[in-house]
Amino acid sequence: MFKKSLVFQAIAAALLIASTAGNIAVAQVAEEEKNDNSITAAQQITIPDGGIVKINGSIVNSGSIGDIDWYSFEAGEGSVLSIDIDNAAIALRTQAGFPGVNTMIALYGPGPDYKVLYQNDDGGQMDESSFSPLDPYIQTVTTSPLGAGVYTIGVTVFGLDGSGQNKVFLDGGTVSTTNISTQRSSGTYELVVSGIKPPEQVQIIGLSVKPDSQERAAFNPKAQGVVPVALLSSPKFDAMQVDTDKLALTFGSEGTEQTLRSCQKHGRDVNHDGLPDLVCMFDVGAAHFKPHETIGTAIGRMKNNGKRFIGRGDLKVVPKSLEDEE
Repeated sequence: MFKKSLVFQAIAAALLIASTAGNIAVAQVAEEEKNDNSITAAQQITIPDGGIVKINGSIVNSGSIGDIDWYSFEAGEGSVLSIDIDNAAIALRTQAGFPGVNTMIALYGPGPDYKVLYQNDDGGQMDESSFSPLDPYIQTVTTSPLGAGVYTIGVTVFGLDGSGQNKVFLDGGTVSTTNISTQRSSGTYELVVSGIKPPEQVQIIGLSVKPDSQERAAFNPKAQGVVPVALLSSPKFDAMQVDTDKLALTFGSEGTEQTLRSCQKHGRDVNHDGLPDLVCMFDVGAAHFKPHETIGTAIGRMKNNGKRFIGRGDLKVVPKSLEDEE
């Protein structure tokens, strides 16, 4: 049985991982028992970019209390992933008391809503590393509809409710019943997750407000005009490759203010390190600086690869009349 949230029904994606084992990074992780039952206490895992994480866990049930294991991970926009349980529903185990466990899994969206995106109680097929079609498998799903964020996987034992309906995961991190299977209710499993794209990394850059000033830049936020700001190049950042579209490069109190007026076409080495820096002019009044602020923030992206960056520079806001601002 394979259930999907409506927001994902139109999605068809290919798993973006290397096709040969030699090119795939594999991380081994052990379950931490503190992650049981509460989705907000999920064990955090890190999945290599385009690689695989394998988690060795166990389901231990007593009476009618259902053990639920939760694992959370950060995923970037457009991640395409596969979630698989292996080596759980083995018909016969050598360990005494562990005949195999019939598991079910679910993928949840970011909190605080924790919406069920996908769930599965049996794969219906024997994938490469399973010994039974009862091992659940969620294949090639994507985070694109919801974007980057922290996603959570739930693992528990299959069961039926009082009316004989299959147990299912519910929004918010719960299940429809605590009833558990009379057979295969405890055992070990291997959770395999692959294909994660990490959240976009934002580069930190140097910034100089009023680069020709020898002291901390001081100006009146109510004044009309512009303030020069230099984006400083470094061995890892070429300021001359910055996208200077007025919507792409912003500067101000929060860094998101659309204040760009213009940028110089040719670079200037304002800090004398031998690298050309980009000097741009920003609208003072639209920057929304408040009295006594000491930091100005610029946010932008590169035109050659779209990579995001953020820079902060010292300044000194000196309004003509502090009383006017109070």
